[in-house]
Amino acid sequence: MTVTSRHTDLPRGFSDADSTRTAALRRVEHRWFEKCALAGFRAVEVPPVGFADTFTTGHYASGDRIYRFPDRRGRELALVSDSLPALLRFAGTHRLPEQRLSYRCPVFRYERKPRRYFHHLGLMELTRPTIEQANQISALRRLISTVTAFLPSSLAADFTISNPAIWFDLVRMFVRPEQVGDYVDRLRRVPVDERQAMLVADNAPPAAVAVADLLAQRRPHDDTTTVPEPIRSGIDCARQLVEQLRRQRIRADTDLNELHASEFHDGLAFVVRHNGVVLGDGGNYSSFASKFLGFPTSAYAAVTGLERITDLTDSSAEPVRAADLAILSFPDHLSTEHAHHLVANLRGRGIAVWDCELTLPLRRHLRDFADLNIPLSVLIGPEEIKSAEYRVRDRSGEVCRVPHDELADWIMDWNRSSQASAARQARGDIRL
Repeated sequence: MTVTSRHTDLPRGFSDADSTRTAALRRVEHRWFEKCALAGFRAVEVPPVGFADTFTTGHYASGDRIYRFPDRRGRELALVSDSLPALLRFAGTHRLPEQRLSYRCPVFRYERKPRRYFHHLGLMELTRPTIEQANQISALRRLISTVTAFLPSSLAADFTISNPAIWFDLVRMFVRPEQVGDYVDRLRRVPVDERQAMLVADNAPPAAVAVADLLAQRRPHDDTTTVPEPIRSGIDCARQLVEQLRRQRIRADTDLNELHASEFHDGLAFVVRHNGVVLGDGGNYSSFASKFLGFPTSAYAAVTGLERITDLTDSSAEPVRAADLAILSFPDHLSTEHAHHLVANLRGRGIAVWDCELTLPLRRHLRDFADLNIPLSVLIGPEEIKSAEYRVRDRSGEVCRVPHDELADWIMDWNRSSQASAARQARGDIRL
């Protein structure tokens, strides 16, 4: 049955997930939390809503994009357009010197139509404030290693390492402090090969223009001894991270012209792609986090898209079973009581059971079980109660007689055999 009336339609950009899709999403989500836990990241849950002023304070990039609405008391609430402030709010209420958190957060985007939503799988590390490059490299390497461990080997993950701090330092050479952020944002929107001309037009010093020219040439091994500090240290920091990642056999390269999310990053950053498709990003958010929380901290975070990862990695087309076994009982008292006891015993053994009474022709019930992808069924009536065996029917119509006290073990053996056969078929191991 398909419902098509207007009041049941979802807005554009939103969709339901059926049981098969939901199972695929949960598998990916479980893998994320499992891999994050191995690196010490504790799973937490944050809502996608809060008081509007919480998400506008120090949050200039998303402050104008949140969706505001009043609650019953007239207080101004907002849907979160980014998971970062939601996690920082959580971390700020749990003041610990060191925190490693993993999460899944619904994220709403309202800046463009159609309005849409998606889910972030993320992790965040907060530590005592530090300016040591070694600590920054170590934190970013941990984030990237965790993301790499999570991504299946079928994805050719390529990490692009950048360092927006280089451009902030470059712009500080000739722009007033309060205008640095806006100028870097302008640079972000200009093609790389036009940035040098923009700097010249704005009377940037020759040293700044020379650095922009060096970066535009994209030669990762160029000598940086003539580059002024702290820009030289920023370039070397990105190169060191790439070298360490490659020693871990992680595919990584630098693109120091990359200014993705530069309004947040004040240090190392990365974008991970598969065949050019963005899977996630992350980096150093320390300056932004310190302003948002109101106290100094070092913060590093990364996110991946749950739906996108699922689309690319979970190729299982097998519909989810509604149950392992359907028990269909005659409507008389003895049959229904026997069925109730059997259902309780099987569920106690961890076997999923779909129980119902015979109200239609048997073939109609069997057709319903097939639509629900239930592979086995048992009919309970006066004859089955008197007999010492159940007649178990599989989806092909074959009937197997199983003693009453062996039914649970038989079903579990059947499930294991069925799963092993499906795994062999998926690997192409079936030989005719």
